[in-house]
Amino acid sequence: MEPRDPNLTLALHFVETGQPQRALTHLDRANADQTDNPFFWYVRGQALYDLEEFDSAIQAVHKGLTLAPEAIFLLYQLCNCQSRQGNLAAAERTLLKALQQAPEDPELLCRYAILVSEGGQLDKAEQLVEEAARFDPEHPAIARTQATLAYLTGHDRQAAEASRRTLLSNPDDIYGQYMLGVSLAAEGRVGDADVYLRTAARLDPLNEAITSTTRHSRLIAHWLLWPLRPVQRFGPMKIWLAAIVVIFGLWELGFAKLTTTLATVYLVYCVYSWVAPPLLKWWLQRQRPGYR
Repeated sequence: MEPRDPNLTLALHFVETGQPQRALTHLDRANADQTDNPFFWYVRGQALYDLEEFDSAIQAVHKGLTLAPEAIFLLYQLCNCQSRQGNLAAAERTLLKALQQAPEDPELLCRYAILVSEGGQLDKAEQLVEEAARFDPEHPAIARTQATLAYLTGHDRQAAEASRRTLLSNPDDIYGQYMLGVSLAAEGRVGDADVYLRTAARLDPLNEAITSTTRHSRLIAHWLLWPLRPVQRFGPMKIWLAAIVVIFGLWELGFAKLTTTLATVYLVYCVYSWVAPPLLKWWLQRQRPGYR
């Protein structure tokens, strides 16, 4: 359904560009007859959702559903609102109502997969993605959902691979850029991760979750923290165990002086790993007042 009122058209534009408050301003200016248009309530609901005013968003969506009870785009939106409120049971009922009308829709099946994964049903989530792929293996929602599920289960490499598949079909996919960044960061590849997270932040500068992650990525990818890359990649426990094995191995072999030197270097390294990150963050905050 295409909006006809110019203010509704502008409101949709502002929602799509991450300016929900401006969208609401134009909706308030729309012709009175637009309140009989289900799409009007969809746009209003999305603007309120983006502002995290979920109760008001649900009220708007319900007004749209009063006009079009079977509208899948409104049911999908209501599911999102209910999920953000933590009401997973209601969200599932809403989504199943949409799936009754379009049981082979990959977008709905993938949304259902994410929903059940929030409730800890990861096996069911993977089955739903497989079912979606059976209907349309090239649908972009499939790779995005596979990346999310892989990341949630700690399979960072698979998450990165799925995110790359998303970006092959759409290089400007914000979620694909973001998921590839966080997946690479989880693998310890902070330099590569920073590139993708910066791209995601550039594409969606008003998304606080993305910008916050990107600021953290910028911190750990800073050249002053380059010596800590092994810790970021392998974890502090593995580095500690490796250091202990080498130090005691050298001691047993009779290299007392080398053992002392290496132990001192490792101690300095530990102190650096504790002190450098908070000091660097403090310095960045002084240099860039908007940095958090």
